[in-house]
Amino acid sequence: MPLLERPPPPSAGGDWAWPPAWFLAAVFLAAGLAKLVDLPGFTAILDTYRLLPAPLLWPLAVAVVLVEWAIALGLVLPTRRRAAALAAGLLLLGCGTAVGTVLLRGLELVNCGRFGVFLARPPDGMTLLQDMALLGLALFVLVAGEKQPQG
Repeated sequence: MPLLERPPPPSAGGDWAWPPAWFLAAVFLAAGLAKLVDLPGFTAILDTYRLLPAPLLWPLAVAVVLVEWAIALGLVLPTRRRAAALAAGLLLLGCGTAVGTVLLRGLELVNCGRFGVFLARPPDGMTLLQDMALLGLALFVLVAGEKQPQG
């Protein structure tokens, strides 16, 4: 290639969304696995939020684990990545809303439940910031998958 000939831009045809998609997939896979290891413990954490009646907590706990794993799988499959990013965003909005509600109500929880009974920490402003950062990544994956440059 002559020195004056310009090479194609490095992003032409590249997949901008895969690094954040794989990162999000790892987070959702780990979170789902941690919850599944002690599903009764995760159900007890959900109960501390006082948002739903007790009979709905077990089905919600199972649904959260299944949705997190479906999101993780979808994020690593290019044909499903955008749908998984949208689902991740919606789940993160739901989690952020639940944490925000707890904070506004002044409840003092011991564990936010992101990783089930593991890595326990109370929900606080940092939890909301983390949820919003993950939401930002999910939105980037959603948009980057839509506006990928054509080579």
